[in-house]
Amino acid sequence: AIGTAFRPMEINSSQTFDDFRNIRSQIAHRVAKQSAADYGVPYYPSGNYPVGFGPNAQEVLIPAFMAAYSGTNPASQKLNKFPDIPLPNWNVKYDGLTSIPWVKKHFKTVSVSHGYTSTYSISSYQTNLFFADLGSPFTGTPEQNPDNFDVSGDFLTELQIQTVNISEQFSPLIRFDVTMNNSLTTRFDISKDRQVSLSLNNNQVQEQAGKSLTVGVGYRINDFEVTMATANGSKTFSSNLDLNLDVSIRKTVSAIRSLEENTHQPVSGSTDISIKTSADYVLSERINIQLFYDRMVKKYEVANSFDTANSSFGLRLRFSFGN
Repeated sequence: AIGTAFRPMEINSSQTFDDFRNIRSQIAHRVAKQSAADYGVPYYPSGNYPVGFGPNAQEVLIPAFMAAYSGTNPASQKLNKFPDIPLPNWNVKYDGLTSIPWVKKHFKTVSVSHGYTSTYSISSYQTNLFFADLGSPFTGTPEQNPDNFDVSGDFLTELQIQTVNISEQFSPLIRFDVTMNNSLTTRFDISKDRQVSLSLNNNQVQEQAGKSLTVGVGYRINDFEVTMATANGSKTFSSNLDLNLDVSIRKTVSAIRSLEENTHQPVSGSTDISIKTSADYVLSERINIQLFYDRMVKKYEVANSFDTANSSFGLRLRFSFGN
């Protein structure tokens, strides 16, 4: 679905959804012609949609859905509801920038990574028990073969599918991990995801999209000394102190789009701002101490929800037992 991944996600409009609605007629004629050729029967064109393959027929909606949300030309979209050969996903990481003299002089390590995952799934389906009794399915007209048609005037299908889903993640879209010569580490991460579901029960599309930006900074202080009171008097510890700060902003939006009414209904939307800080210190081989502060702010973009903010801070002690 990468062909439409970077189109803006709008609550009250969608170019991809409009494409989905518009190409149904073209897909319907392709499905009807293929069915006529498979069964050796006449092809019955009837206006924008041929007989038995209306705008909400399952045999039409699923290929049209895949074509629209993958950005595929409807003339070349395969009509099979179960794709035969999946396209590959990928995960790429490159560490070779330090071979550049200027980069090697100022940075200890530089890593660039990118990953993409896309999944097409059919949640469930049931076999239509009446389909096996049909002598010549996908043939005739409602007047000639009424048993071949459902109450909507479309041909009965062998498999009754409930929901078709497309899930897509750029995780990450781009990520930089940099360690400087002075032990300062920085992280920069942009991620993007999208989930689209087609419900064949009510002919609606639910679309949810999210994008996030994360910036992180870390620094290690070597041989940091801490004096603490113990049962045997004051004792000075010397160990590494790791300081970390991560700031993340994530925006999500979700909408339901109706094929019948051509309407767009907002479901949810929010902007999440997260700040996480920590200081880790190793007192000994078995005792680790961490001071932390986290804050999460959620700002909703729908009128029926209230903004929230949560903060947590404290001290963690970790004990390791064993030989």
